[in-house]
Amino acid sequence: MFSNFKGSKVAIFARGVKYAEEVRDHSKSAVSVIFCGSATGDLTPLYIIYKGLNCYPGWCEGGPDGTVYTSTPSGWADTFTFTDFFKKVFLPKVMK
Repeated sequence: MFSNFKGSKVAIFARGVKYAEEVRDHSKSAVSVIFCGSATGDLTPLYIIYKGLNCYPGWCEGGPDGTVYTSTPSGWADTFTFTDFFKKVFLPKVMK
């Protein structure tokens, strides 16, 4: 999953912290991408999942040929989106 949250370049931690880390589970938006590749380097088209209730036409412009776009409330793949990827992208590619 890709996120467009750039965050801060400065972090403050307690003195003596051996491993400083900051975990964030929020972002302004998220995009997941599903694709498959073979050992010969052959790739399936991309299956891009945006976070949102609708997949707007402007989100689907300028991508690589054959890319399939959809959206989910979380921006993550779920059972429906994986099944959709399998039927629309994976099976047509391997059945050639």
